[in-house]
Amino acid sequence: MLLPLLALGLVELTLRLAGYGHPTAFFLPANDQGLAMLTDNPWFGWRFFPPAVARNAATVVSSRTKATGHHPHFCAWRIRSHG
Repeated sequence: MLLPLLALGLVELTLRLAGYGHPTAFFLPANDQGLAMLTDNPWFGWRFFPPAVARNAATVVSSRTKATGHHPHFCAWRIRSHG
């Protein structure tokens, strides 16, 4: 029982270190004219659904650094199910 789990863990670690696959984070680092930015991950939905039915988030681009004197604001939308 332990040997198959160790083998699977070794394969997973090897693939991650080799950079195989798509990134799983919602935000990805990007560079726009020398500015460090964050953008949405177009493959994020593939983690939960097959590519044919996965939806993309609205395009999001944000600065990675906070401007002096500004406070970050995040909006969380709550969706209610009717029925």
